[in-house]
Amino acid sequence: MGDRDIYLRWRGQVTGPFSMDQVRSMLDGRRITRHCQVSDDRVTWRPIAKDDRFGAQRPMPAPIVLPASPAAVSAAERPAPAEQSRQRSRLRVSGETAEAPGAEHAARGAWYYCQEEIVRGPVPTSSLQAMLSNGMLTRESLVCRDGERAWRAMDTVSEIFGPTLATAAVTGAASAPEWAGFWLRFFAFLLDALILGALNAGLGFVLGLVFGLTGRADSPEKMGILSGFAGLLGGIVQWLYFTCMECSARRGTLGKTALGIAVVDEQGRMISFGRANARYWGKLLSALTLMVGFLLAGFTQKKQALHDMLAGTLVIRVRSG
Repeated sequence: MGDRDIYLRWRGQVTGPFSMDQVRSMLDGRRITRHCQVSDDRVTWRPIAKDDRFGAQRPMPAPIVLPASPAAVSAAERPAPAEQSRQRSRLRVSGETAEAPGAEHAARGAWYYCQEEIVRGPVPTSSLQAMLSNGMLTRESLVCRDGERAWRAMDTVSEIFGPTLATAAVTGAASAPEWAGFWLRFFAFLLDALILGALNAGLGFVLGLVFGLTGRADSPEKMGILSGFAGLLGGIVQWLYFTCMECSARRGTLGKTALGIAVVDEQGRMISFGRANARYWGKLLSALTLMVGFLLAGFTQKKQALHDMLAGTLVIRVRSG
């Protein structure tokens, strides 16, 4: 076996060969994750996490047990501040599961997470998704639901990462997500068009009423100004509707959500506001190609339209249950 005999399969592409040190360097630099698949012969593939040559997976945080209610524990029974500090700093243990901090208190639905070897939380699901989106956490960051005992990588939790991609992370499947094709996206757009049409109609009615009552629409010139202002405002509403909703925890517009699809980046994470803008304005190019840019969603491997390719986004199906 030579020094450069390791091939990587990552995001559907095979690269290599690499040496062992190069692969370890890419892991340390987070250019790849332990879900990336490796092979010595480009025939048999396995996740890095299951390859003994790269060591065991990261250890799970140690147990930190908090009381069910601080008021329910007398002062004599509570650990001293120094002991509490020592408990909170114990984060590295062997094994695959450990008792979660706060396992006996608070309502279910909140999460603890491990960041820079410090357990933090509890926080809601939307906060974890936002931290994943802005890079504060990675798909390999460890999380634990309040009330449970097991720590898990974030990308194996369907509530945070999306059910399709989370299942893929666990199984190590190469083509995990179920891409949303052209017709599903088209009907989602029709729903969004109806919603935006209703919003713009209401906005136009209010503007017309205001201009009419104030006597500012008594000439063709003023009516032209009113129409132009209403069109500008409608365009701003449409821009904010698509970009803000697609980069939110919802990961899609109302139309997309109704049909069970979501917009993610190529790593399956929530997209940022900047990426949502790139996707939105990229639709201009999709339209300038005589709509061929939109039709590409029915023919490309990952069902990407032209604006998806430009922004580095995917539209996936996210069915729960």
